[in-house]
Amino acid sequence: MNPLSTAIAKRVAAQPAHYQAGIHAYRVALDERKDWHAAVSAAIEAALERKAYDDGKPDAERLPPEERCTCGNALFRKFMESHTWEKVEPKKMLPAMYCKDLDLYVLGKYEEGETFAGTDRLSMAVQPIAQEFVTECTSNILFEGDRIFNQSFLEFCMGLPNTELVVVFLSAPKNILEQRYKDRGSDQSEQFLRGRETKYSNLLSNFELMPYITEFANTNLEEQGKVLTFLEGQFK
Repeated sequence: MNPLSTAIAKRVAAQPAHYQAGIHAYRVALDERKDWHAAVSAAIEAALERKAYDDGKPDAERLPPEERCTCGNALFRKFMESHTWEKVEPKKMLPAMYCKDLDLYVLGKYEEGETFAGTDRLSMAVQPIAQEFVTECTSNILFEGDRIFNQSFLEFCMGLPNTELVVVFLSAPKNILEQRYKDRGSDQSEQFLRGRETKYSNLLSNFELMPYITEFANTNLEEQGKVLTFLEGQFK
């Protein structure tokens, strides 16, 4: 980074969070090849939403707009902020992020500006490839997303020798979930969401999986911090 870029980056970092949110949204819009007017509109919307959150901070039951979800997507991104990662592809059709210090693979794609990330960005046919990878791999592996977070894949992992399986569930009241899906602009159908709810309910009631499951509430920043602390502790 040249001196001018460094100075600009430092100046942006010193601005309030709503200013930074607007700049980020503007850059993402341009990266997506949107026109100037659309990029400015996205920046204004993001800045106003973040400002509204900051002005209402006594409402500790809310997460910032960019972090609202109960899936691992936002939490994984936050977890990854504390470490250095490189994009890798340990198996064809199985991209991942790798952290040398933790000897940890995070499976899936994590790109700025994407609403959905992780294994949700992978092929529907990725599970056999992922099973082959976890069988051969001697490093730590972390993943989230519907592509492989399912009963058959978890049971496969349970049966692997010399493997410690930890399953983390995040929960929030249904009304909060519904609002978060709207806030994130999710286009997932009601039928899909009901199916996901049934799938997770079945996993939580699976007697064989129960010993491996740790469940956390994820409705505010304090609870989110507990999840991040737990994740960090798994790889020390």
